[in-house]
Amino acid sequence: MALIPISLAAAALMAVAVVLGSRPSIEPPRVWQLLLGAGGSVLATLALSLAAGVGQLPFLLGAAAASAAVLVPLLGILSASGLGVRAATAAGALWSVVVLPAALVVPLALEETQPEAGRIADFGGALGLVISAGAFALAIPAPAAEGPVDAPHVTRRVRIAAAGLLAIGFTVWLASLEGALDEYVSGVLLAALLAPPAGALGWLLVDRLTGARAPIRRSIRMGLAAGGAAVMSCAVAVPLPLAVLAGGVAGAAAAGMHESRRGRRMSVARRTGLSALTAGAVGLLASGIVGERSSFAADADLSTLGAQLAAMLAVAAWGAGVGALGLALIRRASRDRRGRRWAIPDSNR
Repeated sequence: MALIPISLAAAALMAVAVVLGSRPSIEPPRVWQLLLGAGGSVLATLALSLAAGVGQLPFLLGAAAASAAVLVPLLGILSASGLGVRAATAAGALWSVVVLPAALVVPLALEETQPEAGRIADFGGALGLVISAGAFALAIPAPAAEGPVDAPHVTRRVRIAAAGLLAIGFTVWLASLEGALDEYVSGVLLAALLAPPAGALGWLLVDRLTGARAPIRRSIRMGLAAGGAAVMSCAVAVPLPLAVLAGGVAGAAAAGMHESRRGRRMSVARRTGLSALTAGAVGLLASGIVGERSSFAADADLSTLGAQLAAMLAVAAWGAGVGALGLALIRRASRDRRGRRWAIPDSNR
């Protein structure tokens, strides 16, 4: 419990870093939007965990607070899809208050009923923060026209500062989810520091092999995110060298999807969502394949791998289903409100 304030502060630092680092490509959300989404996520997660009788508050509160960092690109994509500020805020809250808490709490509740060999291994909440967010993004409709990318007003110093703040925030945040300063913390710190750069190297390698003409700084940014998304779930379950390797594989796999011929024809929302799903899947499946306990490599046991795969599919279906239904209702309500605003009163006809 003593590490909860550190986890919350690190989550806030990550959100600030993502705002600074993503300014070239998306419109930064308003502060009140992030506070509303992250605050609502923390309260909803706490309420659901109490109702389900699930403990592990350091993990749940820390993961819910990290929703602010995820909301930065998610709200930017929602706004770029043509939604107004109110509609985009409602859609972001739908993910952070409804989709995310269930994706964090329900796997923990199910874990208590399963034997150790079949338990879900998700140390950093990748099921909620990566898989559910990526699936939710798939439901975001494509805008009429894509906006400009890499605006020139962001200086190099700002980008370097954002990268440094994000590295510090992510490393401290992931380690704080352990809830205590035990023998696992040092390994988590090293994995959180090394896996994101490995993801960036993997992304750049695929860019070079495929001849992609993407800006290098964008590839580095996306690769860092992919490596971080992968190591979130396997930082403890997988040995350190393999956790770093998982980050590199996640960067390469996400880049392969993102820069594929089919990926380039997708909207930014779906392209980003599939990249997140790919990177998150690499880390989650790594725990079932090469984990130190109850994995295929450790004892030829497929139960953990099956549990990881089933959890991913269930959370992805939950995120995409709620996203599709919720966004349809939000867009319809937004159109009705605009129609009433421009309607001509009978007395003026």
